[in-house]
Amino acid sequence: MSDTRYATVHYRRLVRDDAGLVDGETLSDAICNALDKQHPDGGRYRDNWLHRLMPSLEDDVQRKVVNNVHTDAQTAFGDLCTFTPGDLQALIDATATSGTSTDIAETRAPSGNEYLKGIAYWLVVGDHCYVVQDVAVRTRALEEYLTWFLRDTRIIGGAKTVTFQAELDVAAIGGDLDDVHLKGVQSIEIGGVMPGDTPDRESSGRLGLTRQQRFIEERKVVREGKAQFSAARKFLEDMLGSVEVARIVDEKPREAKLDIRVNIGYRAIRRRVDTSFMDDLAKGLRNMDDGEVRIRTKSGIIQGNDARLQTRMPFKPIRANGVLLDLDDVRTQLRKVHDRFLEDGKIS
Repeated sequence: MSDTRYATVHYRRLVRDDAGLVDGETLSDAICNALDKQHPDGGRYRDNWLHRLMPSLEDDVQRKVVNNVHTDAQTAFGDLCTFTPGDLQALIDATATSGTSTDIAETRAPSGNEYLKGIAYWLVVGDHCYVVQDVAVRTRALEEYLTWFLRDTRIIGGAKTVTFQAELDVAAIGGDLDDVHLKGVQSIEIGGVMPGDTPDRESSGRLGLTRQQRFIEERKVVREGKAQFSAARKFLEDMLGSVEVARIVDEKPREAKLDIRVNIGYRAIRRRVDTSFMDDLAKGLRNMDDGEVRIRTKSGIIQGNDARLQTRMPFKPIRANGVLLDLDDVRTQLRKVHDRFLEDGKIS
């Protein structure tokens, strides 16, 4: 009997306006309909895995494919696999019995095979999505894949996208079901590196906040790399305008990488506060690393991984100590999470 392996199930919800689905059609309906579409080469998309193989992006040779898929009247389930054709894997020689070191070499996969970079498992129930992420396959990858797949099958238009929105865990932030977005939250801090900056400024921007504060903190950059906070520029453009943000970026010294931190809070001047801005905020935070988000509540500070709606579940590996999970068990467990969230009132 294989050992049980625990993994985090991440919850996301479809942003319907971005996808442009027809009225009455859910995301799980759209995926089922897309799988039953006929490919230009003949045959349905669900009957040939090559039809579901997403082409490489211009700047990335990595391939994505939903390999295993299962649908019923209410759900769509599958795995999302990524691989890079011709990729090498490092091996260490464990046969050496002496010496100051042993050999490390790179090898190609056996002929006709490719090394998988990672596998994520997902279940879509209506517009609700549950994902068991892999280090190399995050929820952003599922957004990209489903956007391509639904466009390729002409379920959605070329300008539409599949965008998932994270939800805050009401219980974790001290909320209740009557005011699920804002109860108990005093401020939300977002930190990350981006190629741009903004001066101190206060404004009542599009997010609907009573008060918004942004501040810049000069600090030494200890790690080079791409921007970790991809949503930062969108936030700044909403608050300052695209022209002002472009000017700030253009004036940034070429050798500088600036750390931006956005502090979003509120000061209630009415008994009931308009909480619609939290929907936009949750959408912007959906793909950020957990450590980049801090929510300050009356009872303390909650890091992003504890604030967003998610849960840990046991899964059955195909083999003891293996990395592949039993597909039937994953589907069953993810459906349990959905039913539990409904019963607990965390989603509707």
